Amino acid sequence: MSTGSQQIGMTGSCRLPTLDRARMGPMLLVLFLIYSSPVTSFSSICEPMRVPMCTGMPWDLTRVPNLLHHGTQGNAALAIEPFQALLDTNCSEDLRFFLCAMYAPVCAGALVADDPIQPCRAVCERARARCEPVVLRYGHQWPEALACNSLPVYEHAVCIQPKAIVLGLPHGLKFCMPIDKVKVGKLKEERVAEEFANRLSGDLGGLGALGNPQELWSAFEPTILDVAGGCLGTHWRAMKNFVSRGTLDIIDQSRRARLNGRAELFRELGSKTVRALRVDKEASVWG
Repeated sequence: MSTGSQQIGMTGSCRLPTLDRARMGPMLLVLFLIYSSPVTSFSSICEPMRVPMCTGMPWDLTRVPNLLHHGTQGNAALAIEPFQALLDTNCSEDLRFFLCAMYAPVCAGALVADDPIQPCRAVCERARARCEPVVLRYGHQWPEALACNSLPVYEHAVCIQPKAIVLGLPHGLKFCMPIDKVKVGKLKEERVAEEFANRLSGDLGGLGALGNPQELWSAFEPTILDVAGGCLGTHWRAMKNFVSRGTLDIIDQSRRARLNGRAELFRELGSKTVRALRVDKEASVWG
């Protein structure tokens, strides 16, 4: 997977409505008493999103524990609920995205790091700059657990933010940068190839025995067609034309490794798949 992502910065003014102190004060008190500790281990299993505040996010799969060490989505939903009072002030258009990325992080499936993908530092900084004055008005401090300086910078690490291309994310991701905004040349080719391998690998765990590469392709085709409707569509529609039987064989080996619980081999074959796709691309007429 790519170790970076392109971004489109978001700006906007913050109009603070008249606040109900009887409601806002107690809610913020509960909010900033929430304790969170560092996460030591994570599940690699994706779960359908069940945190009500985050069902409108551009991802529909999450994982627990989250970045604030809540062990279930139910606990995460209870912990994030007090932020509704702050969201109601419309202090930042980034706030909901940032909170959901922390409390209900996107589950990127296979071929990525074991830890959940964090929101980019810039997302946190924009939300904090707009919303911290509201928090201070009610005598509280910005939660230490949501400190921005602990989050990755998009140039140097994998992270997510609104209106950015973030490759290898699960079925249902709709936010991405138009293809003409992505850097051209080898970087673009590598990202598309990695996205292809990542999206295919996300389906591997649910497949049983398949007799031949054509059956394997047919099993993955719904995922391919789903992505073809997005901003990379013109490239994805042509991908079937250049994927070789040898590459499909590697994907099948990867599927078997995952089914057999051989995580290290699975990751190794994932990288091999990406390399094979690049070779296929160079031998094709795909543009």
